[in-house]
Amino acid sequence: MKNRLILLFMLSSWFISDVFAEHQSRYMEINGHKLQITEWYSSSHNRQPTTNDPKLSTVLLLSGPTDNWNSDSAWFARLAPKLAKHYRVVAIDRAGQQTDNPNAPLGYIQFGKDLQQLIPKLAIKKMHIIGFASANIAINQLLSGTLSTETLSITLIDPDVLLPYSINRYKSDAKPFKDNLEKYIEYIGAGKYAARAKQKNDTEYKHLQSINAKDPETDWRYVEKTFQSRLSIISLQNLFKEIARYGEDLDIAAKQTLPKDIPLVVFDTDFEDNYIAQTEKDADKQGLRRWKAEAAKFYQQLADESVNGQYIHLDSKEHLLPFSDPDQLIATIQRLNDRASQ
Repeated sequence: MKNRLILLFMLSSWFISDVFAEHQSRYMEINGHKLQITEWYSSSHNRQPTTNDPKLSTVLLLSGPTDNWNSDSAWFARLAPKLAKHYRVVAIDRAGQQTDNPNAPLGYIQFGKDLQQLIPKLAIKKMHIIGFASANIAINQLLSGTLSTETLSITLIDPDVLLPYSINRYKSDAKPFKDNLEKYIEYIGAGKYAARAKQKNDTEYKHLQSINAKDPETDWRYVEKTFQSRLSIISLQNLFKEIARYGEDLDIAAKQTLPKDIPLVVFDTDFEDNYIAQTEKDADKQGLRRWKAEAAKFYQQLADESVNGQYIHLDSKEHLLPFSDPDQLIATIQRLNDRASQ
């Protein structure tokens, strides 16, 4: 009986170690500032996350914002461990995030420039890119230059709509941050925003749990660590500074185009419907519907311009697709990876 229990325990331990992935975060310096790099790895691969396996494609995870402008790699904490069973998985956070650097060069365009230098240092030979929300701005910049790493595919989830009407909407949302930045920075520095920031974190945490609280593979430890890092005064000030310069990043990205020879998949959710339902004024509803329609037009245009491009509309009103439906993204990457291997 004792031997049987030991055997069951060993089988159970093997199963857990094979299914679950661990993360490892570290910092790398680019042009005098640090960025956080996080890799997930599965013990079934019997490898450390920094091991360079030339046969293993890398999936690069780049994030953008949700309602509260939080835009770090916490949004990938459900997707990344699942991807790590099959790929090298790397999430990179922008300068000023997770590093407590008050002098970090901020923004998505800057991040794209940082990635151009950082990716070769990570010894990534071939990669699939998944970009959520505004991350497409950084991807535009990243792929505007010469890169030794082979980009096998790009998958965008509700990317920023780089057409005039939508750009003006985004700029309007960011304008209060730009106009009042000095006052906001002082307010945060005095600790007066701390309770509000924590409240936003708590709301977002509950939302993530409502999406998939029962998935045992979700890396909640990473979510909690990342959410806690958001609350430092420097991180909060960097967030507001980045929002204030968001309009400049949009203008630059609008003049750039993605390479046409890279397969592109664009996911378009109905997350805008949540805003429409919560809006009372008819004029505001019309504006939101116009934004949604322009998004569909832009996403289809991106897909049409790419070799093997695909536009996928989802009925889901959940914006955080990496949390709500990771299997859809995994299947997409698998299909793109199989095609690249042919």
